[in-house]
Amino acid sequence: MANGLGKDLEIHYQYTTSPKKIYHKLKYITRPTFLDQSWDELLAAEIYGLRNNNTWGKWDQDPKWQLRHSNRAIAIMAKVEQGLHPISGKPLTWNRHLVPLSLILSQDPTEIAPGYYLLPPIRQPPKNRGSPFPYLQPYLPNDRLTP
Repeated sequence: MANGLGKDLEIHYQYTTSPKKIYHKLKYITRPTFLDQSWDELLAAEIYGLRNNNTWGKWDQDPKWQLRHSNRAIAIMAKVEQGLHPISGKPLTWNRHLVPLSLILSQDPTEIAPGYYLLPPIRQPPKNRGSPFPYLQPYLPNDRLTP
């Protein structure tokens, strides 16, 4: 090929056997890169929604690789993806802000699937608590001291 072009070619390549990395590279290589419609508006309209990679048919051979997670872990991840709590099945309420992993790990969570943690239940306040300001007792009526 270099002889045909009359130039020296510098080719960069990588090789991997990790299924995660293989899948990532396939997604990256086949990503859409037609970024500006003004390059060719007719072509842009023609290929709108095009997927560069597709699968079809069925695979009759042995699996080429397996997930290393248990069926329980996959079921937990599927429930969370559906927006359901993995234990109770109730709908999840998502927080809009990211929570640092160090904060999650500081609460002594239980890892229920790879990357999924179950936090311990939030403790209810004590039922028979006294006033948070006992030194104000002589100055305020009793009904103002207790919540």
